[in-house]
Amino acid sequence: MKIKVLNLIENSETELEVEGWDFPVSGLKGAHEVVKSIEANSRQGTLATKSRGDVTGGGKKPWAQKHTGRARHSTIRSPLWRKGGHTFALVPKEYSLKVNSKQKKKVMVEVIGYKAQNGFIFLLEGFYLEKPSTKKAQEILLKLAINGNKSLMVTLGSNELLYKSFRNIPEVKVTTLEELNIRDFLAAKYIVMETEAFKTLIGRSKKWIP
Repeated sequence: MKIKVLNLIENSETELEVEGWDFPVSGLKGAHEVVKSIEANSRQGTLATKSRGDVTGGGKKPWAQKHTGRARHSTIRSPLWRKGGHTFALVPKEYSLKVNSKQKKKVMVEVIGYKAQNGFIFLLEGFYLEKPSTKKAQEILLKLAINGNKSLMVTLGSNELLYKSFRNIPEVKVTTLEELNIRDFLAAKYIVMETEAFKTLIGRSKKWIP
């Protein structure tokens, strides 16, 4: 498997040969379950409202049941009253879904293989500027012929210069290798990674190759 490498220092293009990744991709099996678990686990589930048992007020009847000329009421905490509790009050809910870590790693290998075999992964070397430049970032995307497409930039560690250069470009998201997840990988059409970040990812995933 060969991946295009853009060297910004030498202003040249080469290819990186990656052995063992020419396996057949079987339709990204299990990707839906993993993405679903990522989205579910990101939900806080802390939405709540007060029931009649949570609001202030005594249990005493506000007035007698009969002979007052007013409607009967049992408590001022009733939902019918101002400052009363909610009917069918919302309570905190746990939305998290558990997916086996082994399955997550296998799906990631499938996704990497699919993207690389179809020419959707590019590697970047020698990104250095004295200050952030969106113009320079757009030039890089034009060189890779991916400008205007939904793309994901992956850095090995925190790279503030690269982040500030690409963050104002529509359809481009910047993340680190540690924050990378399958949902972001699948949501983007093209993946642009620092060469070292890609090598680290490949090294971690090697034992999960089918």
